Amino acid sequence: MRYWRNAFVVPMVFGLYLVASVAGQEKSKPPPLPKIDPGQARLTATLGGLDGPGFDVAYHPQTNILAAGCEFGTVQYWEEDVLEGVRQGGHTPNVLKGHQGPVLEVAWNGGPFLASAGADKKIILWSMPDGKPAKTIPVPTVVRALAMSPDGKTLAASNDDNSIDLYDVASGKPRAKLTAHTDWVTALCFSPDGKLLASGGPGQQHSFVGCRWPKDS
Repeated sequence: MRYWRNAFVVPMVFGLYLVASVAGQEKSKPPPLPKIDPGQARLTATLGGLDGPGFDVAYHPQTNILAAGCEFGTVQYWEEDVLEGVRQGGHTPNVLKGHQGPVLEVAWNGGPFLASAGADKKIILWSMPDGKPAKTIPVPTVVRALAMSPDGKTLAASNDDNSIDLYDVASGKPRAKLTAHTDWVTALCFSPDGKLLASGGPGQQHSFVGCRWPKDS
């Protein structure tokens, strides 16, 4: 994803394979990687008309919606007709307003809620695709990174104090605080099964933290 002021440029991604081995299981031969020709990469769409610089994007494959967090407190999103080139990607009519200040992070994965975090020290969970605010979660500091688990049930947010808070999406309540880092955490990503959270930042090694929750808690 490339970024220009007031516009996003979306390239075509041909394939990505994630391979993991599970302890105790017999290792099988991974499938051959697809042949990728960089010369075939092409620009599929340019989405403009933002109300200011965009800081982060999130994509939901089930609904084919792309959302962007913007400088003037809005989350803007484009639906399938724009992403597939049926309609031009100029000003979008889908604008979510709820933050007082820049929207720095957005996350969406596997569930009906799009999460946005702003400089106003709050996370908003939006019910999608209708765009209605479902919950507002106050956070202790500005959020530097945001990630949602593949099942859409856990939200990870990093803070200015180098910690990571894990929230239950259904209730909006904090579940745990992770404190392994000694500097800002600026990147978060869950594994495909949702059991591991990768976190990292400038000047430090990435760490991997297990995120298992009892189903009855």
